[in-house]
Amino acid sequence: MKRGISITAASMPLGFQDQGRRGLRRFGVPHGGVMDLVSAKMANLLVGNYGNQVLLEYAYGGITLDFFEDLYLSVVGAGGINRSRLYVAGEQLTIPIVGDCTWGYIAVSRGFLTEEVFGSASSNARAGWGGDLGKGSLLEVDNYLHPQDFKMKKYPTLDWMKSNFCSEQVLRVASGGMFKPDEERLFLSKTWKVSNLIDRSGYRLEGKVIPHSLEIKSGPVVEGAIQMTPDGQAIVTMPDGPTVGGYPVIGYIHPEDVRVLAQRLPGAPVRFKAYDFNEL
Repeated sequence: MKRGISITAASMPLGFQDQGRRGLRRFGVPHGGVMDLVSAKMANLLVGNYGNQVLLEYAYGGITLDFFEDLYLSVVGAGGINRSRLYVAGEQLTIPIVGDCTWGYIAVSRGFLTEEVFGSASSNARAGWGGDLGKGSLLEVDNYLHPQDFKMKKYPTLDWMKSNFCSEQVLRVASGGMFKPDEERLFLSKTWKVSNLIDRSGYRLEGKVIPHSLEIKSGPVVEGAIQMTPDGQAIVTMPDGPTVGGYPVIGYIHPEDVRVLAQRLPGAPVRFKAYDFNEL
């Protein structure tokens, strides 16, 4: 008899994620992890998970799940469901594409059963860790707590998710120390747009070209670093991004605001304002 959950439809690849691999960047290993830590934590809390349980991360929606056993499950983020409830064996769940934000999370009580690499279950397709999940994948769960235990628990729906986590906000950026002050001011004064060229490694921004002739040796980059290409466009390093880059950095997005950028849809406007590292 089958157990767990089957993915019967998926418009894009999915992957398991947790809070990532910490302390390994010096070895060239990106920390990875969920694109939106706040939404991921909300999904876990809605099913009673208080630790770093593994979730299923998806982009946009367009997913159908079939249940082979009773499970308490939550969906938070893209698709606009933002709630948890008990799903029984034989039931089906469809997460629509509604264009509210980019990333979403599926959590089950006790978490999914996965293998770890360097202490994390986070998938990294480019590194060959975890791989992509899609139509036909069977998901195993750690379900030793019977769903009956959750029937009396009252968890709120998250109707405020769209306005609070997927809406336009001005992102805070600290100076990268490589560009002239007037070039930084020009960058901050313009409205940029999220390109269609986005993934877990990086987000390309389209907008006013910032001309420059800076050439640097390859050096370390971190999540949220805004690198300026030779043609004057911007690329933001995201969780699966490289640990070394060869383009000059005009600024660093505040760690709390990287997840805000992650949830912006392609074509959405992005604006920045200056902040100082002392604000961290």
